Amino acid sequence: SGRSVKSEWVLDEVEYAKSCKKRIIPVWIEPLELPPDFEMILQRYHGLFWHMKASAASFARDFSAIVLNKNQSEEWQSDADEIRREMVPDEENRIATLMQQAAAQQYSLCYQPENALLLGRAYYYGIHTDADFEKARFFFKVASYRQNPDAAFFLEQLKLDELREEMNDDEPSPLWEAPLARIEALAGEGSVPARLFMGNVYWYGKFGYPVDAVRSAKLYESCAREGNARAQYIMASNYYHGDGVPMDLDLAIMYAHLCLEQKYFKAWRRMGIFCLEGRALPQDTQRALALFTEGSKAGDYYCYCLLGKMYEQGTGIPKDPEKALSCYLEAEKAPINGQVYALRKTKEALGLFYESHPDIPHHLHKAAEKYLEGIQLGNA
Repeated sequence: SGRSVKSEWVLDEVEYAKSCKKRIIPVWIEPLELPPDFEMILQRYHGLFWHMKASAASFARDFSAIVLNKNQSEEWQSDADEIRREMVPDEENRIATLMQQAAAQQYSLCYQPENALLLGRAYYYGIHTDADFEKARFFFKVASYRQNPDAAFFLEQLKLDELREEMNDDEPSPLWEAPLARIEALAGEGSVPARLFMGNVYWYGKFGYPVDAVRSAKLYESCAREGNARAQYIMASNYYHGDGVPMDLDLAIMYAHLCLEQKYFKAWRRMGIFCLEGRALPQDTQRALALFTEGSKAGDYYCYCLLGKMYEQGTGIPKDPEKALSCYLEAEKAPINGQVYALRKTKEALGLFYESHPDIPHHLHKAAEKYLEGIQLGNA
């Protein structure tokens, strides 16, 4: 709260907890900007926002997930959200069947390598069950023992998750070396999740690795060619912007079509941007509007934000501030445990909207509140 971050006693307690290597979970009960002393300590910890939750029950659920599963970083939350959305009905049905088998102590089916991997992913990401890293570790170990390379990757990722509790993954450390070397080897052997992981490492320069957009793109493109929808979405963007690959609008369209065919939930956003900007495709604001609408229905909350901008600016359609605000408020419902990027951009858009509409009561106060919430979410 505004009072607690002004208290030297509270600051002393936080510093003492950190020195004792205690886990710290920051909880915001009102929008505010952290003073520098608190920000230095708390910026690496995953926090929760009580004042942004729809109900006490939803807050309790997210809080319990963090407490039970140690370190659930923003990256983990985003991955979990995407994996849940990518899960096809056949896989979901198999998970339900396998969990029934395990509950009945009938393990022969559960311990087959592909099934053990599926159960491990279910417990790791919380698919049709509560996330449970220990159960996930067990099933990954079984699948890895049965020579499944993807399960071997997840075992190494769990080791990195444990190390992340004590260290920032933006910094180099000898402790990263063994699990990362194993993940790189698994990526070379063809593991898709290992390649996606290393693509992310090279893109952002994590664990002390240098930023290398070219190497990142090669890893993502190898997965895209094998039909991975998330990698296809990334390569559509890479070829559109020339990130790590030569700019090629034809290939950008190809990959956008492929991930849209798989109904990847962000694919409508990508195609909508192509239609809106008129570079890869002829400019077609009506089609962009339709694509963003479909994307929002598919669960991509950033599409609501893009719709809001179209209505606010009158891009190819009549200006409609009321519809713009309605879209922004829908975008603001994005789950913080999965679509934090959409929330970051929406807080910024809402702040700008309120600031430029003096007819709204307390418009500057509302703008400042949204900017502060955006700051808390990491929007510089």
